[in-house]
Amino acid sequence: MPFDYNNINPSSNSEYRGRKTPIFNGDAATFEWWKDKIYSHIIGIDEELWDIVEEGVTFENMNETGRLSIANKKLLSAAEKKTYMRHH
Repeated sequence: MPFDYNNINPSSNSEYRGRKTPIFNGDAATFEWWKDKIYSHIIGIDEELWDIVEEGVTFENMNETGRLSIANKKLLSAAEKKTYMRHH
């Protein structure tokens, strides 16, 4: 079944234009198109967020799902808390 690209983002006269996350349909031929769109979408949210997407983050005592306990979150500095929030 062909993918309808018109449903990825709202129409040009919509008040939500450009805010909807582009969805990858699994077709390798459209991957580069999707990657460019998702990059632009993420950079539009926060310019440092793409670095987190590509590099990931690690904190001491982080579990396998990327979460910290409440006690360990309280030990983070303000900058680390900001990065942790972006990570999620």
